[in-house]
Amino acid sequence: MPKLVLDCGTVGHMISVQMEKNETSQKVILPYPRSVENQLPGIPAVSDDVAAVAEVLDCVQDSLRNWLIGGIATLKGRPESWGFCGARITNALDQLRVALSATPARSPRLLECGSGFGFIAALARELGFTVTGIEIEPGYIETSRRLFPSVRIEEADLLTFDRYGAFDAVYYYGPFADDEVQARFERRIEDSLHPGGIVLASRKVTHDFRESGAFEVLSHDGSQAWVIQKK
Repeated sequence: MPKLVLDCGTVGHMISVQMEKNETSQKVILPYPRSVENQLPGIPAVSDDVAAVAEVLDCVQDSLRNWLIGGIATLKGRPESWGFCGARITNALDQLRVALSATPARSPRLLECGSGFGFIAALARELGFTVTGIEIEPGYIETSRRLFPSVRIEEADLLTFDRYGAFDAVYYYGPFADDEVQARFERRIEDSLHPGGIVLASRKVTHDFRESGAFEVLSHDGSQAWVIQKK
């Protein structure tokens, strides 16, 4: 991934995002609600409306995807993995709130699998989670650490990572383009979690948990987004 410089500021009631890649640059102007404050660098603080911030981050993410990544595609050299698929941060926010209300932990430990630019991990931290992101693409790791230095990001392979059971909740947005690999990844997480552990899943391909009765469904959007808790 090319080196990215991201600078955010305000112009009236807009967010100005200056992106530089190699020798070229692009400025994107995005609208934002007046309630948004101090959630992105350069934006003056007014309130903590997390939902409004999520909407802004969705817009920023779309601009980064189209300009920096070149759209949705598989990861170079790893055709079984998505290089970018763009989870809706507003949808992830709903899942995070469900999980937060379902766990007794004061600051539940959340693992984001395939943390990308770090937007969801940073948002989860603001909600009160103790967050760790794992990512295999060095360019994403560098960018997310620069954007959100307070969020812990580790370089790791989701298929060999062996600490899923150390977390109270695990979030993912279908990181694998190959459904068989995705299924193996999902079962690895579900087998590793302790009772009370929560899976926040989008683009989920397996439904063994419904037949086994091992998990309680906390929320489901009627499609591929689930929040389930191990019994």
